[in-house]
Amino acid sequence: MSALADVMDTQYNGHVKTCSVCALVKPRTEFYRRVASPDGLAPLCRECSRAKSRAYQVAHRDEARVRHAAWRVANEEHNRLEHQRWYKANKYRLSEEYKQKYATDPEYSKIKAHEWSMANPERRAAIRRKWRETHSASAIAAVRRRQERLAGVPVADFTDEEWPAVLREFNH
Repeated sequence: MSALADVMDTQYNGHVKTCSVCALVKPRTEFYRRVASPDGLAPLCRECSRAKSRAYQVAHRDEARVRHAAWRVANEEHNRLEHQRWYKANKYRLSEEYKQKYATDPEYSKIKAHEWSMANPERRAAIRRKWRETHSASAIAAVRRRQERLAGVPVADFTDEEWPAVLREFNH
């Protein structure tokens, strides 16, 4: 048998396959599976398939961005649930990373909180509004003390009228 006949025989028996793009004879493990093909493998080797895929992605990047944005809008609930699932699964790891970051840079949390506040003014206002509603007596007292402090007035304790509301607020 000739060398070509040996290659053809090995290829026919399923040990190797020729890529339709680079024309190299490669082991079957170098090809993706494709059920529709007679041999069950894609005609392109993995390397050529990746190169073809990368070229397509570069050529159609804007279309893909639009398509992905539309999918995210259409699947907001799915994305929210997936994010919650991921967060629950990685909560401990994230908290450990945060603790390490805070230990090396104490200003980190202040900076991040400030960035979030600037990026989310509506949510920040809603949170503050909700807190004031649930903590009305202490919120009023805190505002009064802040105004006095800014005006240079010595900080005073709660007035006799404020004390019952403060005590109710803290279940006393």
